[in-house]
Amino acid sequence: MAQPEMFCQELNSHCPETVLFLHGGNVAGWMWEPQHEAVRDYHCLVPDFPGYGGSRNMRWESLAATAGLLADLIRARARGGRAHIVGLSLGAVVGLQLAGRHPDVVSSGFLTGPPLTAPRLATGLLARLQLRAWDQPWFWKSAGRGYGLTGEGLEVFVETALGVSKDNRDRIFAEVFGTFPVEVLRSITAPLLLVTGGKDARLIKDSAAIAAREIPGIRTAMAPGMHHQWNIEDIGLFNRSLTAWLTGAQLHPGLASAVVNPA
Repeated sequence: MAQPEMFCQELNSHCPETVLFLHGGNVAGWMWEPQHEAVRDYHCLVPDFPGYGGSRNMRWESLAATAGLLADLIRARARGGRAHIVGLSLGAVVGLQLAGRHPDVVSSGFLTGPPLTAPRLATGLLARLQLRAWDQPWFWKSAGRGYGLTGEGLEVFVETALGVSKDNRDRIFAEVFGTFPVEVLRSITAPLLLVTGGKDARLIKDSAAIAAREIPGIRTAMAPGMHHQWNIEDIGLFNRSLTAWLTGAQLHPGLASAVVNPA
């Protein structure tokens, strides 16, 4: 039986350049609502990945397959068949797959917090505990409050996380917590900025060092004092940094430059 079509929200259809937003794990495209005002001058595509949100009835096949779906989406609906990509966490991993496997559709990338290598022991244990509590609303309520979510936003977060099937969850975790294929990183040709939160996990900082070593011409930066979900932790800094990148591929002065040394 054929897969259902991937859900995608479209904004600012009159604008001449396209931005593709790629959401993190356990959420969906709604996580980018705080960024909508910052990209009011851009045509925006905001999909829900297979297994998430409006695409929860789709089966997650692989990172490469998801990148292929997104490349098809860009070719069909983006202005000129190309898009700037913005991704966080899982979305940043998918964005790297997209940029490396389908370089013809990516104009530039603003990515933050991708895990690109297997976690250390403590992080792996935490991930396994997360899997055990995946179907418990209390777990996701606690996690959402940790991200600063309240009210309706918290309810949507819990509903989205609980809506990810066990099969999709297991496939995603197995692939994301593996080792990212180096040949895909080396195939990236678009201008790319990779940002790490100053208070992000060691896994994310290790991954930034891998990206700095393997991706030709990449720029790396740190968001001082920020945690993983800094698009909601400091909406103003995130939006200003994104706007600076989109309007001139420049580093906003609120970010610290050249903080990642290739490992």
